[in-house]
Amino acid sequence: MADRLEFHEKLKGILELAARQNSRITTEEVERYFKEEQLSQEQIELVYDYLMSQKIIVKGYEKENSLKTGDKELKMNADEEAYLKEYLNDLKALKQAKPGEKDMLFGRLASGDTSVKARLTEVYLEEVVEIAKELYHPEIFFADLVQEGNVNLMLALEGLTEFDNPEKAVLCEIRQGIRSLIEEQTEVKKRGRKMVEKVSALDEAITKLTDELGHKVTFEELMVYMDMSEQEIKDIMRLAGEEAEEG
Repeated sequence: MADRLEFHEKLKGILELAARQNSRITTEEVERYFKEEQLSQEQIELVYDYLMSQKIIVKGYEKENSLKTGDKELKMNADEEAYLKEYLNDLKALKQAKPGEKDMLFGRLASGDTSVKARLTEVYLEEVVEIAKELYHPEIFFADLVQEGNVNLMLALEGLTEFDNPEKAVLCEIRQGIRSLIEEQTEVKKRGRKMVEKVSALDEAITKLTDELGHKVTFEELMVYMDMSEQEIKDIMRLAGEEAEEG
C-alpha cells in the first residue's frame, strides 16, 4: 500500500511538472523523474499512456500499433463525411504551398520572424486532416480530431525551438495532440461504462437478495454478497443518484 501511495504521489508530481510546461513533457523528463523506481519499458509506457489520457503531450513517444486505421477504409458516419467534404472544400480557398516555401518559412521563424506563423498554419492544415484520418477513432467525432490537431499545430509553432527538422517536430506534436484527445475521451467513456456496470450489478444484487430473503436488504448483506466494503456500495449508490440509507 505504501508503495502504491508513493507511486500515486509521483504521478501527481509529473502531472504538475507537465502543467507548468503548457501540458507538455518529454520522454526523457518522464524517465528521469521515475529513474529511482526502475520501471520496466512496459511500465513506463503505461505512464506515458496515463499522461496522454490527462491531455498531456509526451514528446518523443510514438505508441506502436495504436489508434491507427492502417490501410482499412475509413468508416465515418454521414455527419462526419459531410463535415470532411465541406472542410476540404474550404481549404481549397487557401493558397497552396510552393516548392521550398516551408523551408523558407521555417528559416524566417528560426531567425525570429514570428509573422510567418499564420502562413505556416495555413500550409499545414491539410496535414492535420491526413493525420486525423490516420488516427480516426469511431468513438470520437472526426471534427473534434481535426480541431484538436489544429490547436496543437498552432501550439507547436508557438513553442518551436529546434529547427534541425522543424516539420517532423510539428507533425509529431499534431499527432500527439490527437492521440491525447482520443486517450482522454476513450478513458472517460470507459469509466462511464464501468459506472453503469457497477450500478446495474448493485441493482441486480438488491433485487435478487430481496426476493430470496423476503426483506429489505441491509448493507451487511450486500457487502457479503458483492464482496465490497460499505463505502464502495455507498459510492455506487451515489453514482446512481440514490441516497445511501442505513438499513
